[in-house]
Parts: sequence; C-alpha cells; structure tokens
Amino acid sequence: MTKAPAPSDLADKVMLRLPTGMRDRLAAAARETGRSMNAEIVSRLEKSLDQFKTLEELVETVGTVNELWTMVEALQAKVDRHADILRDLGGRVGPEPHDD
Repeated sequence: MTKAPAPSDLADKVMLRLPTGMRDRLAAAARETGRSMNAEIVSRLEKSLDQFKTLEELVETVGTVNELWTMVEALQAKVDRHADILRDLGGRVGPEPHDD
C-alpha cells in the first residue's frame, strides 16, 4: 500500500541563489517570527506581491480622483459663469411688481 504524498510534496519547488548573508538574515527573521525559513520567505513574497496590488489600486484611485477633480473644476466654472449672468440680469431687471 502506497503512502499518500504530503501537501508539501505537491507544492511548487524553486531553487534560488541568495546574496551573501541573506540566508542568515532570513533564518534570524524566521526565528523571531517562529516560522520555518520556507514560511518566512513565502510570507515575505506574499506581502511584496500584495503591496504591488495595493499600489496598483492606489494609482487607480488617484486617477479617479483626478478625473473627479477635473469635473468639479468644470462645474465650478459653469457656476461662476451663471452667477455672472444672473448678476448682469439683476442689474437690468427692476424689482418685481407687487399686487396690492
């Protein structure tokens, strides 16, 4: 009877070269967080990828805010023009007659 493979046996494996000293730094960080080195590396990779996603969302939000600001400025210009027109009309038109 064959033994079922462990979940870690089914995970993708990657060989990787680290700069001098980085392995020791990762090992120390893993000890501090109580994780294996593999879990520490995976956690840090996930965070960096999530930050990229967050940055993309931020850039998208800034673009939307800029579009909205442009619309607000255009609307303000229209309001200002209409206010000028109303002031001009107010000077030309006398008070409304009263029914006594």
